[in-house]
Amino acid sequence: MTNGADKNPRLQTYMLSESSSIDEMLSQMKPEGKTMNSLFKEFIDGAQRQYNGIVDIETLFSALINLPRPIPVDVLCEISGISIDALVSISVECRRGFYIEDSFIFLKDEDFETYLRSCYENNQEAIETISEYMYLNRTSNSYCSRYVHIFIDKANSFEKLVGIALNEKVDGSDLGIAQVNQIMKQRIQYAICTEKTGDECSTKSSFGM
Repeated sequence: MTNGADKNPRLQTYMLSESSSIDEMLSQMKPEGKTMNSLFKEFIDGAQRQYNGIVDIETLFSALINLPRPIPVDVLCEISGISIDALVSISVECRRGFYIEDSFIFLKDEDFETYLRSCYENNQEAIETISEYMYLNRTSNSYCSRYVHIFIDKANSFEKLVGIALNEKVDGSDLGIAQVNQIMKQRIQYAICTEKTGDECSTKSSFGM
């Protein structure tokens, strides 16, 4: 048996976790069988069916791929309107393509990340939801304070961007002076860049703070 699945150990691992028997796995690994993307789609479709009307799957996975990692569990849950128990259940449904460790969320591997990025990254409605949440919580949550300007920029909210860049100070109690200075510098850079170009400047900065 020689096909794409046969040469992809990650695919084999996911399929072993999904299949109830070796025979079922071998059947799925036919040339017309599973691919990584089709498996991930099945996982997420399963979560969609299970939580239909309860969880906005589009917002959840858009937030999961757009938020800088590691993502605080409480932030993702509040943005997505989901309980931690439901989030854990969806993680299991997705064969732990994402997982929770020490109150933070991580992605399991590059394949799952690539799939989410291709399907959920460019969701403007979700970006605006993230932006509004971070803006409202920017003074009380250090994670929001650290990244709010990136999502305000992506949401094309120029007036808010200028406001936090020029008229606000960052609370350094949870961040430290060096990081506060870096955040303030980036906020100003984003505001200036957006004013000059009229386009978002998020692609010009990394999340690594």
